[in-house]
Amino acid sequence: MKHFSRWSAKEHRFLHLFKEFGSNVKTWAGDAGETYIGKPVRNGNPIKTLAGAGMLVASTVLEATDYAAAGVFDQRLKAPTSVPFSRTRRDVGNLLTDVVHLRPIKSILDVVRLATTDVPMDGVETMLGFEHTGARNIRNTMRSKAASTFSQAS
Repeated sequence: MKHFSRWSAKEHRFLHLFKEFGSNVKTWAGDAGETYIGKPVRNGNPIKTLAGAGMLVASTVLEATDYAAAGVFDQRLKAPTSVPFSRTRRDVGNLLTDVVHLRPIKSILDVVRLATTDVPMDGVETMLGFEHTGARNIRNTMRSKAASTFSQAS
């Protein structure tokens, strides 16, 4: 019986590491799909949509793996905002926090993410003019539009 309880405790600790995996992947998928495909299609911009398809492939190769790896080590990543170089700003802040709190694995993930994904993706996005809106921002925009519409109606 002791053997079983030790195994379940190890399993519980192991599964706890993956706590943020699903939410990170969901955050990445919603943000990337909306930023690179959804918004350019709604705006009727075929050139930006074509560039967005290429950016979505690059984001899948570079960024999705970063979000998944961060989720494995219980590091929640927020979607980039419309501020230029927002990924870089986010991860520099994460790096400083992780270094101060003595989290070596998360610090290494932050450094790798900065060098391999953040700076290149932020640079190309700035050149092509992509702004992150994310699924969460769309919901808030819809709510604020609905609230303003209802307030005007009253």
